[in-house]
Amino acid sequence: MSSSNVSVVIVTHNSIPVLPAALDSIAASYATGLVSECFVVDNASSDGTADWVRARHPWCRLIADGGNLGFGRGCNAGIDRASGTYVLLLNPDATLPSADLRRMVEFLDARPRAGVVAPAIREPEGELQAAGGLLTPMALVKEALGVPAHGDLRTIQPGDPPFQTSWVCGAVALLKREMLEQVGGFDPRFFLYFEETDLWLRARSAGWQVWALGDAVATHENAASAKTTGEKLYAGCIAQHYFESRFYYLCKHFGWPAAALAELAEIGVLMAKAAARALQRRPDNTFRVRIQAPILRAPARGAPQ
Repeated sequence: MSSSNVSVVIVTHNSIPVLPAALDSIAASYATGLVSECFVVDNASSDGTADWVRARHPWCRLIADGGNLGFGRGCNAGIDRASGTYVLLLNPDATLPSADLRRMVEFLDARPRAGVVAPAIREPEGELQAAGGLLTPMALVKEALGVPAHGDLRTIQPGDPPFQTSWVCGAVALLKREMLEQVGGFDPRFFLYFEETDLWLRARSAGWQVWALGDAVATHENAASAKTTGEKLYAGCIAQHYFESRFYYLCKHFGWPAAALAELAEIGVLMAKAAARALQRRPDNTFRVRIQAPILRAPARGAPQ
């Protein structure tokens, strides 16, 4: 049996409806010693999340003094204080049974260059989270055109053998501390979206492996905190943060010219599709929503509030 211990980091924002289930799932691992500590980083919730954690889960270490840090910065606040061999990133709307967490720990224990492992993740309607599909400028254009863009994209099926991949969902992921010490934590310029994509790419560039493990299964409600903001969502995402983070990610890893050309090409394809649909009297608002969102703009430097 593994002697490694896990530090859990949960970043919350108005998460009262979903957080109890997440903490209950971790409490079982805490009771057995598999989890050594749990950090709840509260991003300026207005629904009493911080007070609820203090009252109901005093075994958790609450961090609630930094305003709204966003996801990556919030995770960094917990990671910087964590002492475990591994760090489990767990969304407040996700649950991970103790036995499944143990399988993930044992998996990383057995593979020296495995830096990240994610379980199969069930969404509310039974759909499964996919792995792979790393975003590139060419993939962005292909997605807009509606042609296959990712040869490695596949769902993580419960019970499937483990497989290496380019990307896993950051909602439930176990990270090796040794990897974080080498490549660093999340880039603080990402407020929301693409922060884990950037981290996994940096890790793989440094020789670490990203794995999917079907023998472990988690649940995830998906975007529970984002849905409480009341802000307009684009394809399920908060448009400003999504497109600014996406452009920054593409610039950072592929250069400004490639990022700009890909984004402008995407907009051109969406405009052509909108015109064709209008002629067919089948209009939709995808193009209109896209051009109202940030274009060729990265997130501002400095801590967002």
